[in-house]
Amino acid sequence: MMKKVTIALLLLSQLSFGQSLLIEKVVHTSEQEISFKHLNREDRSLYFTSQGFPGILIYDFKNDKTILDSSVTAKVPDGYHPINQVYTLVQDESSVMVINNISKDSTFLVLPIDSLSLPPLVYDETEDAFIGIRGNSELVKVSMNPYEVVKIEEQELNTGYRKLTRYSDFNGDKYITLTDVNGAQELYLYSDGVSKKLKYPLNYGEETYELAILNNDSLIVARKIRTGEHQLALMYASGIPLHPDSLDVKTIQKSNLNQIDSVKAKEIIAKNEFSNEMNRDIGKGKWALLVERTTDAVKAMLVLNKLLEIDPNAFSYKEDSVYFVLGPKTETKAELKTDSLYYSANGIFANPFELTNDSLVLPSDIVLRVNCIDKKKGNKVNFRADFYEYESNTLVKSTELSSQEALYFSYFPDYTLGMTITSEGYLPYSMKFEPNMELLSSKRIEKLILLTAKDAKVEQTFELKNVYFGFDKYILTGVAQRELDLVISSLDLSKSLRVIGHTDNVGTDRYNLSLSKKRAKSVQSYLSKNGWKGKIKTEGLGEKQPVMSNATEAGRSQNRRCEIKILAD
Repeated sequence: MMKKVTIALLLLSQLSFGQSLLIEKVVHTSEQEISFKHLNREDRSLYFTSQGFPGILIYDFKNDKTILDSSVTAKVPDGYHPINQVYTLVQDESSVMVINNISKDSTFLVLPIDSLSLPPLVYDETEDAFIGIRGNSELVKVSMNPYEVVKIEEQELNTGYRKLTRYSDFNGDKYITLTDVNGAQELYLYSDGVSKKLKYPLNYGEETYELAILNNDSLIVARKIRTGEHQLALMYASGIPLHPDSLDVKTIQKSNLNQIDSVKAKEIIAKNEFSNEMNRDIGKGKWALLVERTTDAVKAMLVLNKLLEIDPNAFSYKEDSVYFVLGPKTETKAELKTDSLYYSANGIFANPFELTNDSLVLPSDIVLRVNCIDKKKGNKVNFRADFYEYESNTLVKSTELSSQEALYFSYFPDYTLGMTITSEGYLPYSMKFEPNMELLSSKRIEKLILLTAKDAKVEQTFELKNVYFGFDKYILTGVAQRELDLVISSLDLSKSLRVIGHTDNVGTDRYNLSLSKKRAKSVQSYLSKNGWKGKIKTEGLGEKQPVMSNATEAGRSQNRRCEIKILAD
């Protein structure tokens, strides 16, 4: 969403005001001073603290949300750096520690008994090290990993009569803030001992005390407006690092504040996936862009999922038998022009649509946001996701995402859909979405999936949750065949497999044992005919190992399954 806003605002500045316009957006306000802790340009998020809030605050540039992580409440840290999805480095006055967010274990890298005093540290992505400021003019560079401090280097800068008060980096360049005896601050580009003063498109004086460059068109500042009022503001202008002073400033709205808690360790470890509900933002007002109007639910899902790739706040609602696929709601028709330009640039054409009864127009679809990480290391991974509707076996969405991207997917809760996730070097992962009208369409479901890396030295078992069988059946369904097609390439480095068939508890033990063997043979035959070159052993366990209760039809249907075990070399 951030990309859309930035493009639209920069287009406005070039068309209407030329180079003289600076557009600023206040995204957070606080009674106390704001302190930057970590800027992640890849994830487009800023971690910061303020004494008015009990934990780490995270501003999400893409979704324009300020999030409070209330799990960090004991003490506002001097330094804070998420190393990856599992490990976080936290610094206070006397110690530096690495916290495992899943197990909640802490590893101390620096303790008071070490007699090592470190200033508050920020991460420099180009140096792959942590930088702090000591005294009036000294930079301290600390190289460390999740287990130890590797090296500490010190560098004295020539700052004259001014005090070094801030350090940041962008595209390999170093930026320092110098403050004179009167408190006036200026920003410099520092290279090889030479400082070059920069003229930013803002009044960079004593009221602005934190600054970080996001990209060539955007920076973010913390500033004091008056006593008891501090702001975090985004600023947009073309070529911002070397731009002359701006003549005009246009301010747009402040974003809202949501609160989250940390991931629950036991749920992640037990299930290999974690779900959380967040408020869903579809905008306010009676106007929206209409992308599709159809009575075909599958077609509506296809269009909506294409739209979600460029606009995570899009939604669909159903009126009588008609599905409407829409962009976010706006209060005036004029506001639609920005979205319309952005949609057109991405090959999606839409028309203004008036929602006559806005208070009753809520999404009919369920939207998911999915991230995949390495279960052991905690880093994000590249992955491919395929979603398909069961009844017609229609592929609703197939997309490949880099480790820095999140997947947005939506479906109607009265339909059954399957999802298969594959990633090079990892075991495949699959999910089945059963009809569930109790899910809240006003919420967005956040899913964190932990993928298991392949290890040829050990046996590894995975379950394909969309390879299910009808009652008393062993013939593969079209959906089951689709999922097997998707995972065959994930098995290409393995030499031998074992396919294990299962049943529910309806029927005699002897009959179910025979049926489970036939199901395993059915999977074996399909894999062999469709590209699998290794050895396949089969086994039937009948009703001995149910994954759900056999007391209900829903539970029995999930027990009619096959598992695949990759055998050790």
